[in-house]
Amino acid sequence: MDSVDGFDIERVRSCTTIGEFDDAVVAPVYGFSDKIDYYRQTSCINLLPSIAVPFYVVNALDDPFFDPDCFPSPTSISSGLMTANYVKKGGHCGFIYHDNGEGEVRSDEGGGLGGGLERSGS
Repeated sequence: MDSVDGFDIERVRSCTTIGEFDDAVVAPVYGFSDKIDYYRQTSCINLLPSIAVPFYVVNALDDPFFDPDCFPSPTSISSGLMTANYVKKGGHCGFIYHDNGEGEVRSDEGGGLGGGLERSGS
């Protein structure tokens, strides 16, 4: 990593947040000027208006990777095809399922999906 401009192992070791890690590792390794440049260039938000079919967005407000301020609102998407649901809990990879022997069951402790999603059978 010594050959990567802007990479400083001591800076990496001192990271205490995901944003600090993105600034110290992701941005220099992949050629972004900083974490903000990385976030802007890799965000899907700019692609949402070009989706031509109705789509559903689910985000958890406690996601450690994303500040809720970055979540799009249905009114901000010019196509009008987006429906969004922002639940209180779920983290970054929320809606983890378990198999109760009768198929997949997902819980929705955040209360935003009308009691959860269920699929029985396989």
